[in-house]
Amino acid sequence: MYLSYILLIYQVQSLGFDQLGTIWPAGSLPISNSYTNLKKTSDYTFTFSLDHSLDSNSKITVKFPSQFISNLGISLCLSSLGTCTVSDRTVTTTLSSPLYRNRITSLIIYNINNPDKEGGTGNFELKSWKGNNLIDSNSIFGVAGISQAIGSLLSAGLSIIEDDSSIAGATSRYEFKFRLYRPLDAWNWIRFTFPNSGFEFASNPTCTSFNIEGYSIVGNLTCFYENSRVTLVGISEEIPAFKHVGVRITVKNPPYAIVTGTFAIETGKNGTLTVYDEKFDIEGVTISPGLITQISLVPANSSVILARDKEVLYRLTFLSSNNIPNGGIIQIIGTYYFAMTGIYYIEYGIDDVDFDNPAICSYDSLTYTLTISSFIQENPRLVSLLISLKNPSIAGVSDPLIIRTLKSDGVTIIDENTDEAFVYVDEITSPSSSSVTFPLGNQATGLAINFKINFAPQYEVPALGYVVFTVPYGFSSISYSQTCYAKPTNELELSSPSCFYLNGKVTIQLYSDATGSYGKFEAGIQSYVRITTLISPKTSGTYLFDYSTYSKTYDLIETGTAIGLLSASSITPTITLIHAAMSTPTIIEFQFTTSKQIPSGITPSITTDLIGFIELQFPTYNGASNLFAINLGLTSTSVPCSGISGIDKSITCFITSSPSSPSTPVYIQISGFSEISSGTLVKIYVSGIKYVSTANAPTFIITTYKKYNRVRYDLETGSAIGPIGQVLPAVTLSGSSLTLSDKTVLHTATLSTGTSFTTTVASGAITPYILIHIYISHDQGYCNNASISCYLDSVLYTCTCYQGADMVLIPLSSSYLAASHTIQIVGIVNPESVPLVNDDLYYYIIGGNSVKQYISFSGQIPKLNAGGFSKTKITPGELGQGYVFVSYSVLLVPNHYIPKGGSIQIVFPSEYTLSSSNPKPTCYTNYLKAISSDITCSLSSNTFTITGFQEVHAENVVVVFIKGIQNPSQTSSGQFSISTLNTAGRYIDQNTLAGGLSYISLWQIQTIEYLEIDVFPTNANATAEYSFKFTPSTFMGAGAVIKIDFPLQQFGNLPSSPVCRVSGEVFTFASCTTSASDLYFVTDTDLPYKPIIFSVIGLVNFDEGTSQNFVITTAYDGVTLQSTGTATSQVTAKTTAQAGTLKVSNIIFYPMNEGEEATYEFYFSPITSISENENIIIKFPLTYDHRVGDNIKCWATGLQGYLECYLLHAYTLIVTKHDPFDCTSCEIALFISGIINPLQGSTGQFFIGILHEDYFIELNEYSGSLTIISAPDYAEVIHSRTDNLYARYTQTFSFNITCNDTIPTTSSGGEVWVSFPEDYVLEDSYITCRSSDFWATGVPKCEIDNQKLKITGQEAEYTGNLILYLDSVPNPLHNILAGSINLEVYDGFNRKILARSYPNLDPTRFQYEYPGPLILINNDLSFSVRRGTVSKFIPITLDYPCALNLTLIATSASFIFIPEQISLYIGDLLTTFRVSIPYDTEDKDYIITWSILGETNPLFYTPILKSKFTVVKDTLEKIYIDSIMPIPRGANSLPVYITLTAGPNSDITIHLSLPDSVSGIEISNKDQVFEAGVYILNFTLSVSADVLINETSLQVLIDGTNAEAYQLVTNILPFEIFTDTTGPQVLGAGVVETSRTWALFTITTNKYCWCYYAYALKGTQIPSFKETKNQGPPKYPSTQIKYGNTHVDTTTTLNLNVTGLRAGNRYTIFFWAEDLSGKSSDYCQQLDFDTDFIYPTAEVDLKFKQIYLNDVEIAKTSAVIQLYLSLHDWRLGENPYNTLQMDPNKLYSSNAEWPVVSFYIYDKPDSEAYPEPIFMVKRLQGLQKSFENKLNNFDTSYDITGNTVVVDSCVYEEMPHIVNKSSSYQYIGLTASLVEDGYIYAVALLADTDPGYPFSFQVVLGNDLWNRPALSVFTNASAGAEANFTFSQVDHNTSYHIYVICTNDNPGYPEPIKDSSVVKIEWRTAAKPSPIPFSIDDAVVLCQVLTFYLILL
Repeated sequence: MYLSYILLIYQVQSLGFDQLGTIWPAGSLPISNSYTNLKKTSDYTFTFSLDHSLDSNSKITVKFPSQFISNLGISLCLSSLGTCTVSDRTVTTTLSSPLYRNRITSLIIYNINNPDKEGGTGNFELKSWKGNNLIDSNSIFGVAGISQAIGSLLSAGLSIIEDDSSIAGATSRYEFKFRLYRPLDAWNWIRFTFPNSGFEFASNPTCTSFNIEGYSIVGNLTCFYENSRVTLVGISEEIPAFKHVGVRITVKNPPYAIVTGTFAIETGKNGTLTVYDEKFDIEGVTISPGLITQISLVPANSSVILARDKEVLYRLTFLSSNNIPNGGIIQIIGTYYFAMTGIYYIEYGIDDVDFDNPAICSYDSLTYTLTISSFIQENPRLVSLLISLKNPSIAGVSDPLIIRTLKSDGVTIIDENTDEAFVYVDEITSPSSSSVTFPLGNQATGLAINFKINFAPQYEVPALGYVVFTVPYGFSSISYSQTCYAKPTNELELSSPSCFYLNGKVTIQLYSDATGSYGKFEAGIQSYVRITTLISPKTSGTYLFDYSTYSKTYDLIETGTAIGLLSASSITPTITLIHAAMSTPTIIEFQFTTSKQIPSGITPSITTDLIGFIELQFPTYNGASNLFAINLGLTSTSVPCSGISGIDKSITCFITSSPSSPSTPVYIQISGFSEISSGTLVKIYVSGIKYVSTANAPTFIITTYKKYNRVRYDLETGSAIGPIGQVLPAVTLSGSSLTLSDKTVLHTATLSTGTSFTTTVASGAITPYILIHIYISHDQGYCNNASISCYLDSVLYTCTCYQGADMVLIPLSSSYLAASHTIQIVGIVNPESVPLVNDDLYYYIIGGNSVKQYISFSGQIPKLNAGGFSKTKITPGELGQGYVFVSYSVLLVPNHYIPKGGSIQIVFPSEYTLSSSNPKPTCYTNYLKAISSDITCSLSSNTFTITGFQEVHAENVVVVFIKGIQNPSQTSSGQFSISTLNTAGRYIDQNTLAGGLSYISLWQIQTIEYLEIDVFPTNANATAEYSFKFTPSTFMGAGAVIKIDFPLQQFGNLPSSPVCRVSGEVFTFASCTTSASDLYFVTDTDLPYKPIIFSVIGLVNFDEGTSQNFVITTAYDGVTLQSTGTATSQVTAKTTAQAGTLKVSNIIFYPMNEGEEATYEFYFSPITSISENENIIIKFPLTYDHRVGDNIKCWATGLQGYLECYLLHAYTLIVTKHDPFDCTSCEIALFISGIINPLQGSTGQFFIGILHEDYFIELNEYSGSLTIISAPDYAEVIHSRTDNLYARYTQTFSFNITCNDTIPTTSSGGEVWVSFPEDYVLEDSYITCRSSDFWATGVPKCEIDNQKLKITGQEAEYTGNLILYLDSVPNPLHNILAGSINLEVYDGFNRKILARSYPNLDPTRFQYEYPGPLILINNDLSFSVRRGTVSKFIPITLDYPCALNLTLIATSASFIFIPEQISLYIGDLLTTFRVSIPYDTEDKDYIITWSILGETNPLFYTPILKSKFTVVKDTLEKIYIDSIMPIPRGANSLPVYITLTAGPNSDITIHLSLPDSVSGIEISNKDQVFEAGVYILNFTLSVSADVLINETSLQVLIDGTNAEAYQLVTNILPFEIFTDTTGPQVLGAGVVETSRTWALFTITTNKYCWCYYAYALKGTQIPSFKETKNQGPPKYPSTQIKYGNTHVDTTTTLNLNVTGLRAGNRYTIFFWAEDLSGKSSDYCQQLDFDTDFIYPTAEVDLKFKQIYLNDVEIAKTSAVIQLYLSLHDWRLGENPYNTLQMDPNKLYSSNAEWPVVSFYIYDKPDSEAYPEPIFMVKRLQGLQKSFENKLNNFDTSYDITGNTVVVDSCVYEEMPHIVNKSSSYQYIGLTASLVEDGYIYAVALLADTDPGYPFSFQVVLGNDLWNRPALSVFTNASAGAEANFTFSQVDHNTSYHIYVICTNDNPGYPEPIKDSSVVKIEWRTAAKPSPIPFSIDDAVVLCQVLTFYLILL
């Protein structure tokens, strides 16, 4: 390979390349502190954006300036972006999440102690870091001001207003009363801090001031809330000192009872966080519990009588006011006299946490408290409870129940009611000793039940009296008559003479003898009634029987409640055990037949819905001996079980209650089954449970029950006794081996064994069994839903594998003797992973339910093998021996599922030594989904382990990428191994033979083929930067080492702490170190195959000459990758002569304060000349920011030219564009402004030099250092005022400032500076100043210096308050929030700012807005013009159609603008202008100023921004000439166009000529003269018929005044001549696109030719070729025909855009073709097309605050709308129907509707500029404030509303018809009527010339189908009224066809009926009557009359 070495010394522009980014301040206040006052603890917020993104764990440091104390007063560092530490004054935050470039971010650092001195700080310094690499930096992020110490209010207190509530959750007004120590200026704020006690605030709480001692705050007060603070603003007048002030604030009380914490009041400065005075620790208030409302305590049965001492089931409902938080509780508290009796249910109103955690009710009888807990109630809801209470023994009002809601602590009350939950107790007494008993059993069977109601009446119930009881819910009756008995006192039970069921009650009459004494219930003695015919419920429970006793005349005696308990009905379960060996796992089968339906046991979606369960109860103790273990011998609460019959096979069983001691039973709950019908035989088994531990017989209990609304209802229950526990025989250890046919995980296998029976297994009445138990199985076990079969001595037996217990039961059908036998279990399924130890196996040989033999195969189940993979593949990126940073991809497709939290292992063979690699290899995958944050990949030895991922399903592809591997040096490797593991670390799939690799030849060190060594500067003995640029030829990962061996002779030992950097494609590195003359870079990122520059800074160049060789090598993981090779003679550096010493006489800067923007003056005297190609370099010390400043400008004395200076690279400025300097030893004073001073102290040395290419002519590396002084003191801006905030206006500022430092006199250098941000353009402005009369006599002098306004003129020193007025200050040019304006007091004698304002202390930022719409010149961009030309057309645009007829006038120097007056008309969006530039104009920038004629007063449009353009002289404008298409003999060519990219300023001439030998060809104009501004001309060629040549060419030359500005694109124009024999044809035409006013067509011809076209209304007949070519005249102007022409070039296809159309019209376009020989096409192509629709009319309504608007006011309103919408006056019409006026002579209530004025907005169909009218309404809706300014009494509280006007199509009520059948021969009369208002149009056509039905639009226009004019009429048609219309001037005795259409009354554009509904009426006029003969007698009479008439005259 050819090797080359390139040594390049770069020009200075490419040296010092620096990729250090900036942390840019952002937001309105980049640095803000929550308190600005000195010594106050404050949170500091830094708002910024980054140049470079940062990963999580990157760092941001904030260095606070020296005004802050060490450690900043922080005890515990807290940061909003991550964890932080503090060291000295630097806070380092480690990011918890990434930050992205160019996104605004805020960093808050909490609890910083403010400095202890008022005034400014130095700059804060923000830096971002990746590792040790500085990424972005800003040492001049900004300064902050520290204000005065906080004073104290004289007094302060608060209370809740008397009429408001202090209860929890109530909205109340808090009354703050306080007294000021000092006056509070207008517009400042008052802040009220509430304690963190649970208050709730609106975002803008209601605040008012109330009167105290005759004073209240003046202003439009508003409040806003943030972080427990309510800030009051809007104070419009000063609050005097010592005034008592009152403020009421409306807030919502805490939602619980509490004595709140303390409050605080602060006063502070407007727009800042500066506090003036404060008062903390204001005593809090007591919040009482919130209300509980909607309380109702009534009997659940409304018919119940509330007797004394009666137990009643009550329904208690209530609604809390406040939310009950999670964990909260409800309490119901009774009393001794009104206490609960044990029944309590939740009906509704609260939710369970989940199904397994229902709400809990518990009752404490000692405190009479019912507590409800463990529930959820997200919002207050009505709660209903059922509770049983015993009424008081005294009649009247009961004690009230106390209802409370509390927080989770059980102490804090939220809401409470103590007096509303009571009842009125009747005087009636209640019998005693009431009960319900069940003589024949109390089971809830759903059958007839026998029960007694027992009681001892307090008052006698007479014979024939009555006992009446209410039948409880659940009981029922099947008949009216009942069988009842009564047992009177001391008498026999006898049948009731009358007992019946009616309306839910049973009435039982007592019997009697004849005397009436026999049969009565005596007082105080127990009696009962009994009934046998009611039907019991089917569910157990407590049932309340409300009963009453009555006299025989049915008078109430007493009433009481008797409670009966029903238990579950009985079932008879059976228990079957496989064996009863004590403490040994067994299988138990439970069997029972249901008599009741068991609801579904599947968990419902709503926790309170119905669900069924089965419960198994296992005894743990029988009173004397232990039975079952309290965990049943299981390792978890999950119990292996399954349904056998009558129930789903798959059920869920778990231990619900494991007793803590062996005295209570263990309960297993069974669920997950479908509904079980009554009468079903249910069989269930549980397995794996260890039987009782003693020789006792356990009693099992089975219960079925249902739960509904958290209440359990037992359905059936029964018990069964199990066998007595038996002794397990001694274990027999089997010596037989176990085999597993397939040992792979999850595979189906056969387990085989041989063993010896030592006992006979006899068959008989009890089936013998073999029970096989696999012990210590794992995962899902071996059963795993397996379907197995078993063989004993090769005989097949049906057997069962018990899931979860891993027990196999083989029932035997015959006897087996003691002998050796073989057993095979076929179909078991291996567990999912490989066990860590072998599983154990036990045999139980069972006969007669007894274990006959116990055999152990301990440790003998073969260990499983891991599964395999569907595919594995190891793919290295390189196969070379010893190759490093090799990437491997490992593909695996597992055969089996990997659970969540499992892992993948990849083991490299032993030939690799991964753990000793440096750096260590890493791996990653994007094929897995992480569990939480990231998937981890760890390396141990040669094993990679991937963890932290979600589940992976079988056959999913996973690829793991590993990078940084060093291949072995051997030629081949052993096998790779790949494994998957579960969460227990057990193998699932494994491939230990995943393949080995063979490696090719050893790694060969590569040669660095392309190397650049850059030295800057190259001067001998100068301090220089050495940069080494090369492109890696092999991919190097993070951790690669780049070693640069410097020639020892020239450099000796390198510095021990080198300053290094990396640039190019990467810009960070891990480390840079030296050893002797070697420099080592260690990378921290992977290096791409792209150029990278490694630099070391601060080396001293060797003496002039060429160095010895540099040697550069790269290495990774100890292997050398690249080297400069052996041909090192070319890898050298060269130094030039030592630079002369530049004489620097002085460096001056001002102001000298830290953190201030300053001007620097550098005075130096070059000893040599400086050419214009040589530059001045100034390198600032590293104490400055790397940007030095942001608004740098420079100028000089002693050095001429338009100087430019910019940042060459970090810290280094270059000065360019100066004129040659040739004044040896003359001094140059270089001034540079915009430099930001560093922190106080010494700056370090400046570096100044004169640079020529890459070396300095003169240089001074020690030009001097400066001393920075401390930050200025604080000059407070009390307030700042503006008179407008409109962009591009001028205005007057006023600043009221207080300076405690003395302002020096002008003669002593004293100045007041007003520093404006760059948003204000002060250049070319004339600003005047005024001041308080006592300073500078009120008329100081103003001078603009860059962005500073310097104010002088004071003749005496001054300290104190001062007001400054600045007049004619130009506002910013754009709609922006401008930067802060700073005021500074400057001491020029000492070059320092004494005091200044600060953005965080003085709000001097203002939001500017455009005063009106914008007119943009070239989209506000500059443009360039070549001198000697007229510019291109420069656009003037508006974003909305122009509202006025305007004239724009441009002015710039003496340039001529074309046109001189630029017109913009109403509706225009665009116009253009050009500017003409003489050829001798200087090439530089020029400014155009604009004035507008035709504006309104006040101005409507925003003033036009000044335009900038540049005159250039180097670029040339182009001259383009069309190609000449072939010309037929005897014809003229098509026009050939000459186009200039810009017209000439004066003139140019294009000369066209043919070769002298050519004749018979004429040029229409050989000299094409482009006069001023002309940019396009054309010519034609005429070829005679006898020309013989077939081709020739034109020659082109240019001359003229402005010829130097142009360049011909071509100067030869060849063309062909031919004989044309074919005629032209238009082959096709099509519509490409249509709009409202234009349409685009495509036309195809058979040859290039002329194309003539015409378009007219649809229906127009084809115009002739002659008419079309001549462009008229039209035969019928009513066709609205228009003409045009174009030509088709050699492509024979043309796109034609036709404009000037009208929306909503229907057109036809016609095309004719004519070739150059004059032949026209044979036929005309035509196309019909429609333009887009007319926009619908919109209606807009405006509301006013006056009762009546006169015509002038309505007209003014119309004019304002027209202005804002840019409408012609005809486009806005008043809508009289919706305009609401009020009678000015009447009185109206305050609720009356104010007037509404309504207008219609019409479309402009010939314009594309306007939006739809409805969108214009939306535009108006954003102009409420503008309307208020323009219109008196406009109501801004009312939204401007509007809608699209929708009018239905017209419908005839009466169809058009002839009015009179005998119509005159002179006219035709018609009539019609419409359902709604509209119009009727009609045309009458001679029948014999009628071309047919016209379209509707043609009738409206008065045309026929061919658009010829016709007789036409139209008339208005009112709804339902007859409309008559007449055709006059008709011919008599003539047939007419009359076509009639209607339109609706749509405002603006009535819509015609559809074409198909045109009505045709045929009519023939009458014949004209013949003349009547005139007799002689008639003539005589006529003469006599006339004679008499003449006599009278």
